[in-house]
Amino acid sequence: MVYFCNRYEVKAKDGLESGGAYMKLLTESPQGIKFKEFSNETPYTIMFGPDRCGATDKVHFIFRHKNPITGVHEEKHLQSAPLSKLSKRTTLYTLIVNPDQTFEIKINGESAASGSLLEDFQPPVNPIKEIDDASDSKPANWVEEARIPDAKATKPEDWDEDAPATILDEKATKPTDWLEDEAAEIQPPLNLPLVT
Repeated sequence: MVYFCNRYEVKAKDGLESGGAYMKLLTESPQGIKFKEFSNETPYTIMFGPDRCGATDKVHFIFRHKNPITGVHEEKHLQSAPLSKLSKRTTLYTLIVNPDQTFEIKINGESAASGSLLEDFQPPVNPIKEIDDASDSKPANWVEEARIPDAKATKPEDWDEDAPATILDEKATKPTDWLEDEAAEIQPPLNLPLVT
């Protein structure tokens, strides 16, 4: 089985309060990489590794995906990125990408996150099937009532107008822990007639 694996160590002996120790795997181009013009705008294919800044503490996994229709590259960010677990000791970060479009992130050899390249990234690789139409509105004749009486409904032929709406449950008994001294007057339970 052929798979991609990127593994490297990070040691922040003075700690890392604000900064990134992630790695970018640059995108190959016909012109080659112009190192003199290298900057944070230089195209990359995968960005992976720890990042800490303020409240942010995570292991980035971002990949750039080329839309086969538009030809435009778009960054796909792992939605539930694990904590970086950076310390003053050496930390080993591993990214594994499998041929079946799954991935796993390991920190010091232990699995920290895993999932699908197609389902666990934002924005998704495959567009969602339905999107909300912001310009859509209710028709002018929209009825707000949840239920509407059926004007054509009629009672069954054997309907008995004199039958009580409820009947006593003759099998009902008081519970064993019933408090006879309670002042409240409680009516016996009722059974509703079954409609067949």
